[in-house]
Amino acid sequence: MNRDKFSPQRYGQDGSGTSEPYGNIYSNIINSSSPRRYGYTSGKQYCVNFRIYYKTIVGEDLGVIGDCDELGNWDTKKCLKLKWTEGHYWVSVQPLYTNRPYFKYKYIQYSDGHIEDGMDRLADVEVLPEVNSAGRVYDVNIRQNNLYKVVQLNDVWESFKVNFSVFAPIESHGDQMLLTGSRDELGNWNKASGPIQMTRSIINQDWLNEKYGEGVMPFEATITLKQQRQSVINHHFSFDYNYTFRRGTHMSGGGFTERSLPRTISFIDPSSYNGQYSHNNQQWNTPSMFIINGVAERCDGNFLQPFNYVELPETDVSIGPFPMNGPDC
Repeated sequence: MNRDKFSPQRYGQDGSGTSEPYGNIYSNIINSSSPRRYGYTSGKQYCVNFRIYYKTIVGEDLGVIGDCDELGNWDTKKCLKLKWTEGHYWVSVQPLYTNRPYFKYKYIQYSDGHIEDGMDRLADVEVLPEVNSAGRVYDVNIRQNNLYKVVQLNDVWESFKVNFSVFAPIESHGDQMLLTGSRDELGNWNKASGPIQMTRSIINQDWLNEKYGEGVMPFEATITLKQQRQSVINHHFSFDYNYTFRRGTHMSGGGFTERSLPRTISFIDPSSYNGQYSHNNQQWNTPSMFIINGVAERCDGNFLQPFNYVELPETDVSIGPFPMNGPDC
C-alpha cells in the first residue's frame, strides 16, 4: 500500500531511514541497563519482539510503525528497524518496551515508505505466551526478569490466519469434516483448490464447557489469508464459508452440508478494540471479530446437521433438532 494513499499526519511524510549496526535481538532483553530509551515506563511492562516472514529483494529493509510513541505514532521516519535472518525472517534489532497491553501496528519497507496492505494489525500482548531468550514459550514462574513480560509477535507479510473450529457431537471413527468458502484460500466454493479437510483436535477444548459440562475435541483447520488493499483504512470486510460432514475416510464419499445458510465471518476495525479479549482470544460463535496478534480464533460451536425428526408411535411427540428456518418447519 503506497504511502501516498494516506495523510502525512497518519503515516509520516516519507519512509527514509538508514541502516544501523545489528546487535543480538535478545541481548537487550537481558542486558539493557537503560530500557527507558526504548519506551519503558512505570506500571505493568512488556518487552515485545517482532518477527515476520517476508522474501525481500536487494535494497529492501523492513521496519514497524504503530499508534504508540515507541513505534513513532505512525511516522515512517521513526519506525522500529528489523533485520534479516536466515529463512527470510525479519526480527527486531531492538525490542519494544511499552506499558500498553494492546496497540496497533504495521510493517513497512522503510527504504521506500511502502506500507503493507490491509487493516492495521492489532497486538494484545496479554494474550501472548511469555518466551525465553531463544523465543520459546516457558514457565512464567521462572521469568528472566520480573520487571516485564517478554513476548514475541510472529507474522507473515500482508497475511493473517484464521483458526476454524467446529464440533460434531455424533460421529464414528474415520468421519471427516470439510471446510470451504468464498475466498480462494478456502476453495472458492470448490471452484479453486476444493474443500479443506479439517483434523480432529487431540486435546479437549473448553469453549463448549457450558453446553456439555466438559471439554470437547472439535475439528480444526488453520488457514492463512492474504490481506486486501483497502480504499478506506480499517474498513471491515467479510467472507462466507460452511462445513460439510462426511462419513468414512474416502474424500469422494457422500456427505451433507450444514442446513443453515452459509456462515459469515466479519472482521471489524481494530481501533474499536479495548482489551476485551486480553485473557482469552477465543471469539466463539460471534458474527464479527478482531484479528488479534495476526490470528482470528473462530470457534463455531456445533455442526448443524440436516433437519430430521422421528414421531413416536401413538403419541403427539416428535424428537429431532430445533427447526431453524421455513423449510425445517
